[in-house]
Amino acid sequence: MRLYTARTYQLARRGQVTERFTKALERLGSDQAYVRIGGILALEQIVQDVPDQVATDAARVLNHFLRHHAAPKSPTTDGKKTDVSPHAADDEARLQAATCTWATPSPSTEEKTRTDPGLPDELAADVQAALTALTGPEFRSHVDVGLDLHGLHLAGACLPEADLTSANLKGANLAGADLSRPTLTGTDLTDATLTDCADLTGANLARARLYGADLSGASLRWAILTNAELAEPNLTEATLFGANLTGAKLFTTTLTGANSTEAVLTSAHLNGTNLIHTEGLTSEQVQSALRIDNAILPPDLRRQ
Repeated sequence: MRLYTARTYQLARRGQVTERFTKALERLGSDQAYVRIGGILALEQIVQDVPDQVATDAARVLNHFLRHHAAPKSPTTDGKKTDVSPHAADDEARLQAATCTWATPSPSTEEKTRTDPGLPDELAADVQAALTALTGPEFRSHVDVGLDLHGLHLAGACLPEADLTSANLKGANLAGADLSRPTLTGTDLTDATLTDCADLTGANLARARLYGADLSGASLRWAILTNAELAEPNLTEATLFGANLTGAKLFTTTLTGANSTEAVLTSAHLNGTNLIHTEGLTSEQVQSALRIDNAILPPDLRRQ
């Protein structure tokens, strides 16, 4: 009798979870932003309640939702602008502040030009909500599938302390994004755009790939870039104050006007990197680097 009761309870509970999951999916297909956000929050709650049953499926659904609803990085074809989002309505802008207060741009931010002037300066409220849910550390701890956000326009995203471990962000536009204190270990940011004062303060970018990434003007204060691969990135006027670049590979990197005060360059590869106009650079930092082949150094810091 007890065995029968336990079995009945398990089946009933599974049925309830399935029903909740189905209703959440129905909400995601709505043409109204607040209903879609309700569906996202419902999925997030289900994962918290029964992570062992639905976490991976919920992650796949939300990742698909993002790829369908977030604008592509380049929405123009043959000079003709295409619709950047199938559900870009006024109610999403009103809901943005409730979803992420940081994402509301200041007047100075609004005046800045993104990679493509036809793209929005901030995320739609439902896209932000899906990103927040999908990259939450607790949510990711139950998921065994990778995160694929390559080529998406995610400018102004609000993702402090997000878990983006090993995520695919190739070619993504994260201009002006708040990525303070996130986990980006092993993340692929090849050709990604992180301009417009993107905030990566305290970011863990250990072993991250940043080939050709544009980080001009970005804040990388106290960021961890140990063994990161930064071949030909643009770090013009970036802030690297206190950043840890131990073992990092900065091949032919542009550091014009960058601030490297207190940055750790122990065993770093600076092959072909131009350090002439790098602020805060000391002879100790240069001496601690592993390779400086063809690097362009200030005359007073050239290693003997």
